Amino acid sequence: MKRTSRGGSRGGFQWTLLEAAAMLSVTFSMFMVKEALSSIGWVETLGPGARLPLRVSVLALYYAAQIGVIVWLVRRRGGDVLAALGLRHESRTFRGVAVSVGLVIGGLALTRSVASAYAYVTREIGLLPRSGTDMLTLFGNDEVGLVLAILMVVLVGPVVEEAVFRGALQEGIAARAGMWPGIVLQAALFAAFHRSWWLLFPMFVLGVVLGWLAERTDSLWPPIALHALYNAITVAAVFLVSGAA
Repeated sequence: MKRTSRGGSRGGFQWTLLEAAAMLSVTFSMFMVKEALSSIGWVETLGPGARLPLRVSVLALYYAAQIGVIVWLVRRRGGDVLAALGLRHESRTFRGVAVSVGLVIGGLALTRSVASAYAYVTREIGLLPRSGTDMLTLFGNDEVGLVLAILMVVLVGPVVEEAVFRGALQEGIAARAGMWPGIVLQAALFAAFHRSWWLLFPMFVLGVVLGWLAERTDSLWPPIALHALYNAITVAAVFLVSGAA
């Protein structure tokens, strides 16, 4: 089915605005639960050997709950989950794949340049960007922590976040308001979910680029690839600075 400027459909499945709102509500609720469980006082009394698996398990459950809701929302209307998210394509030409690869590389260069420039400006005016402390606290700063960070931040996280924000949320908003309102609104929410004032602008830019890429290619694979590469650079920088890699 041909996609239109108002969102079109993927795999014959059209996300509705109500479903987009429900998905956002679930994501926000699961996020609050994750934060609450991770900050319970007695967690800090546990040794590193118990604290790390608990925190990673909570993060894994946070991701799993969102995927579970997406699967339920699509299947309740008889849809194909992979097709509805733009993850199933029976045929792709070499030219199409090459264009997608080029767009991913270009998008990565743009978003990382914006992030680097923004970090430089914030340093110059005394608003130092947050370090990788949160990531190191969650996963640890040794080899095991690096492996867990790659698994959760580079591999799992981008898939789940793209399914939620560029899949259900963007498509649901676009179906009612149009493509660009869908891209901009999901990007703003995506940035807000990162809970950092200094990250707000670069994450918004990343969200817009990811949203446009999903629309341009009619697939979530390119934005997943860009998101994973973006996060991989962040993980590498954090662990290189910490001396763990």
